[in-house]
Amino acid sequence: MSKSHAKRFVGAAWALLSFQVIASVGAVAATGLAAMHVAEMAHELEAQRQAPAQAEAVEQAADPEVAGAETAATEEPAPVQDQQTPAVPAVAQCLRSGRTIRVQANVEWCDTGIDLRRGQRMAIGAEGRWTYLGEPIYAAAGSGTRANNSLFPRAPLAALIGRVGDQQFLIGQGGQTEAVSDGRLYLSMNDVSGTFGDNSGYMDVYIQFPEEAR
Repeated sequence: MSKSHAKRFVGAAWALLSFQVIASVGAVAATGLAAMHVAEMAHELEAQRQAPAQAEAVEQAADPEVAGAETAATEEPAPVQDQQTPAVPAVAQCLRSGRTIRVQANVEWCDTGIDLRRGQRMAIGAEGRWTYLGEPIYAAAGSGTRANNSLFPRAPLAALIGRVGDQQFLIGQGGQTEAVSDGRLYLSMNDVSGTFGDNSGYMDVYIQFPEEAR
């Protein structure tokens, strides 16, 4: 092969090699561009898919009926509170004259001002008349009938009763008794709580302690 032919051969080889390199680079570039294009298309499709759901959510939030339905489904009903309150006994100060304590029939409980100790003994006497119905009129022993809703159901209606703390006891015509607990002594006619307004009469009560008799 002559030198001129050799140069032509080498030139052709270099030209072919350059073409292959350029073609390879172009293919790589085309592949990269294609991948980028596919990624962009996928992103657009995902955005288009999510757009209706987002629009529907916005419409539901703006719809007062839908929003109200969701609120009603999640809210729990408020607890019903008990409107009834325990009855508190009406208390007034007893009328006193010396050692005499006057218990009015129209007062639910009267405060004697006497504080007792549990087991403390005392002698109690009572004189007077009162009523819870107008007629008949009763002494301190009461009517002889009972009412389950009275202040002290175990005692007759219209009987003289006492209370120390939350413990009631029968006094009646009186006699020797002892304190059932520590606390202030209250006296009353045995009647139904809240119905004392139409009662009339009174009892004069006398209380003496053993230590005072010495």
